[in-house]
Amino acid sequence: MMHNRLLTNERRSRLFGGSDGCPFYTNQPESTLHAFRDCRGIALLWSQLINPDATQVFFGSNLEQWVNLNFGRELRRGANHNWMDIFITAC
Repeated sequence: MMHNRLLTNERRSRLFGGSDGCPFYTNQPESTLHAFRDCRGIALLWSQLINPDATQVFFGSNLEQWVNLNFGRELRRGANHNWMDIFITAC
């Protein structure tokens, strides 16, 4: 993920042609960040998992910043689980 090498529709489109759209919300290109964070379905899940105070920084960073942020901070809502376990499982 960190090297942006996943074969998302955006990358596949650049390499081989075809649509770069998200298979669920076709009006948005499916980039790595879209697939793991910004797609409406996954964004709803993240919104339920992260601390509301972290929403702006969580959704406002680029891919490298986002990964580093999640490995470096506790962003979870509540104290039941380790954030690193949640993040790795969700991704």
